[in-house]
Amino acid sequence: MKKQHVAFAISWTESEAGWGKRPDGYSLHESQEDATAYIKAYWKREKEYNLDNGIVGTPGCYSREDSGHAEITVISSKAAKTLREATAAGKHGVRYWKAADFAPSPKKNPVKRKVHSVVKKPTVPTLPKGVA
Repeated sequence: MKKQHVAFAISWTESEAGWGKRPDGYSLHESQEDATAYIKAYWKREKEYNLDNGIVGTPGCYSREDSGHAEITVISSKAAKTLREATAAGKHGVRYWKAADFAPSPKKNPVKRKVHSVVKKPTVPTLPKGVA
């Protein structure tokens, strides 16, 4: 059996004044503790950025985590390597914009099943002789 790589994933949503909300990708983490530290560091940077740029109150555009906890998900070996390297460098996670960017590739030789269907030819209604 092929080795599966797993990570803790958090989905993010962007909120922008006048545009509403939209998906803003995912962050992957090696542990729940890393996920919590990543969120804490994100909000610290967000607050510093807003203060440095004179933004008071809710900014016009920001990203937020969808929940306070991470869900375990299967990831590709490439994403697992990137995550290990980021964690070793002192980061608490990595960000991806689409799940397809970190998901394992589908099986190369999926099982093919034959599907049999019976299609009847459509019949054209005809009128009895002598009826116009």
